[in-house]
Amino acid sequence: MQDRESLSINSTDTPVSHSKQLELDGYEDIEVIRKLDNTMVQRNYLQIKQDVQDISQSEMERLLNDHVLSHLMARIG
Repeated sequence: MQDRESLSINSTDTPVSHSKQLELDGYEDIEVIRKLDNTMVQRNYLQIKQDVQDISQSEMERLLNDHVLSHLMARIG
């Protein structure tokens, strides 16, 4: 194992992170479980995006139709 140190500088502070990294001699390839192509990734992305839109719409409707919670929704128009 090798000790590693990384330094990040930003406008407010300079954090230092310490970690350990496996030496190259001990490296073993990770077994391939499933290969993905761009079409599979794009289809998955679009499904997740649709799921998020459906959940958001459902929750907005639920809040608007609940007289106790409807005040949490900003009405436009």
